[in-house]
Amino acid sequence: MNHKYIWNSKNWPNFNWNNSDLLAPLSAARKAQAELLSIQSLVQDTDKKRITPNYKAPLTENLLFKWHSDLFLNDREGLKKINVNSFRADRTRDIDKEITNFLTWWNEPPLDSDTLIRAAVAHLWFTSIQPFDDGADDILFHITDLAFAQDENSEFRLHDFHVQVLNQQDSYFEVLEKTQAGNSDITEWLVWFLKNFADCCRNQSELVSRCLRLAAFWQSASGHNLNERQRKILSYMLTAENNFEITNRSCVELCTSNREAAKRDLSGLVECGLIKISGKGRSVGYAISQTYSIK
Repeated sequence: MNHKYIWNSKNWPNFNWNNSDLLAPLSAARKAQAELLSIQSLVQDTDKKRITPNYKAPLTENLLFKWHSDLFLNDREGLKKINVNSFRADRTRDIDKEITNFLTWWNEPPLDSDTLIRAAVAHLWFTSIQPFDDGADDILFHITDLAFAQDENSEFRLHDFHVQVLNQQDSYFEVLEKTQAGNSDITEWLVWFLKNFADCCRNQSELVSRCLRLAAFWQSASGHNLNERQRKILSYMLTAENNFEITNRSCVELCTSNREAAKRDLSGLVECGLIKISGKGRSVGYAISQTYSIK
């Protein structure tokens, strides 16, 4: 008998995958994660993007209901009354039993299971159950964040996988729908998840590293007696939109000063070693010193 969705399969929810196809993406994901974790200690906890308290506690139905209830003020969405203390009704599926199976697997995971793969499986499994009529996607990312917290053994994280999914939502829904319409082989989904987790970590590593370099730059700049115009010049140059460069003419316009004042300001910054002369003749300009490698 043909089945339309994965949860109609007789193997549901016994997923399987090709381990050999996961070796490269899993290795890349772990490498990107390790690079991000290596700089995480340099960032204050208050600056970290994601916080998952009590991440070691068991996942229970009551916790799912609490997360769900927290999404809706007075258990309402506008004029609509939201049922926050039970799962949705489905005449073709036993949602309560499926959630029980999911929670049992979550709280007693296989000992030989990689915890990043566990996060990917949990994401697919929970969204395929879709236990709430409203707000299920928010709960889904609570669970995914919880899996990451347990994987990294930390309530703080710099990466935000939800943002990554939003940025890649076309491919996300494509692979998700394809997997849910297939059989119990979820290899393609796992590869997508691991690749995007790796990209998420790399993007955040680049962002955090640049922020740290900017902080170091301004710390160095604070040791010089800069005037207000010079600080304004540096702020202008330290944006990617301006390619970290400025010309004498742009300086005049930026600071509403004259050419001689702009020339003195720029020469002073060159003498401090904060910027350098770039180009010659009519094409002369100024760029952030390579010492700081802000880009």
